Amino acid sequence: MAALAAPAFAEGLGVPPPAPQPQEQQDMQAMPPQQAGNVLYVSGGIGDDELDAMKAQASQYNFRMINSDRTGHYAADTEVMIQGRDGGEVLHLQDAGPLLYVRLPPGSYKVTASNSGQQQAKNIKVSASMPTNVHLIWN
Repeated sequence: MAALAAPAFAEGLGVPPPAPQPQEQQDMQAMPPQQAGNVLYVSGGIGDDELDAMKAQASQYNFRMINSDRTGHYAADTEVMIQGRDGGEVLHLQDAGPLLYVRLPPGSYKVTASNSGQQQAKNIKVSASMPTNVHLIWN
């Protein structure tokens, strides 16, 4: 049990997460993470291969967002802005894929997203020990 708590605790101190396992390394090469400031993220999930690669590396990110329509089909081309508690922009993407995974420092954030003329906003808390999952459903 202590071995599981240590990586989460270390992540909160700015220590990198545990090294990816061989399959995760392959998936990260297929869907390499991007960097915006001090934030790493990966966005995609269109097509089975990309979807599998995204899901396989989900454990490396503490904020995970899914975009879908009311029927459950994934929705792409979502504009996403994540702001810190102070209102400062942490991440802004013009065309996030159906899946967006972000490695954020623990804290409170506002996530604003728009898709096909609709807008949604959520206040979230991200911790070092458990992932925060958000599912946005679009008309």
